[in-house]
Amino acid sequence: LLVSFGADLLANWLSPVHYTSAYSRMRQDGSHRGRHVQIEPRLSQTGANADEWLAARPGTEALLALGMAYSVLDHGLYRGADREQWISALADYSPEKIAESCDIDAQKIDSLGRSFGRQHGLAIAGGNALLGSNGLFTAVAVNLLNYLSGNIGRPGGIQPNSETLIAAAENHA
Repeated sequence: LLVSFGADLLANWLSPVHYTSAYSRMRQDGSHRGRHVQIEPRLSQTGANADEWLAARPGTEALLALGMAYSVLDHGLYRGADREQWISALADYSPEKIAESCDIDAQKIDSLGRSFGRQHGLAIAGGNALLGSNGLFTAVAVNLLNYLSGNIGRPGGIQPNSETLIAAAENHA
């Protein structure tokens, strides 16, 4: 499950040619066809090609990501030692509490969060979702989803920079 918060990867995000090719491969694998949900206020080329487009109210992408994270925890899909701390931290972001702000149905948010947690989905953020004054908040919220689904450092997930790459960058700074 790929959940994109504003990243128009088929039209103008980083390398559209590369992402279009990868997206095509993801969509053609008959037995394991990947599912894609695009979250953005306006319908982009990527949203038009997604399995589902959710028209979140502009600037609420972070709330939606936190609502999904709440659902991952609420359904017991994250069992880390810090689970209770995350439950406490996200208590104000239940789907029921944020649905009206996002203009997305609470059941839809809960269902998407549950699917994401079960499938160890990949969440990405880009485009207008990161441009506003809450862009950093959105990036952190989206990456929290990846953390809670166990998607950091595993194939198909978020790959942290290697120590070698970090050291090389520091030497050139």
